[in-house]
Amino acid sequence: MNVKTVLGRALPVAAMVLASGALTISPAAALDWDWGPYYSSGKGAKVYFEENGDQFKVCDIKTDGMRALVWVTTSSNRYLMDFSDSKNDGKCSYSKASDGSFYNLPENTWIEITACVTNGNGCQHPGTTYNIYND
Repeated sequence: MNVKTVLGRALPVAAMVLASGALTISPAAALDWDWGPYYSSGKGAKVYFEENGDQFKVCDIKTDGMRALVWVTTSSNRYLMDFSDSKNDGKCSYSKASDGSFYNLPENTWIEITACVTNGNGCQHPGTTYNIYND
């Protein structure tokens, strides 16, 4: 079998594989996140933040029976963004302002973001708190 025949058969298959992989990427996964990754102190949680649309990505990155969370604090409120991830399976949980309620953070204000983990009793093993101006 010559090289031309092998390439003629292999290239269409490779193109189909690449195209199908591109179709399965979620829009949130394709983001170039403004902030993060931020980690809990025990490296069990990883958090990203995108200012445009107040989007969060929370990932459980340690198999320890805990859930990954993010604490978000503004000058007037403290939010537990409990759209947690607990599987350590390479997938993450996402939220955005259009989800409503406290996911739509106030604009033109400072917010504090802290990654942590929980077993159901609040924020445990918090990481460093980061201050971000949400404009």
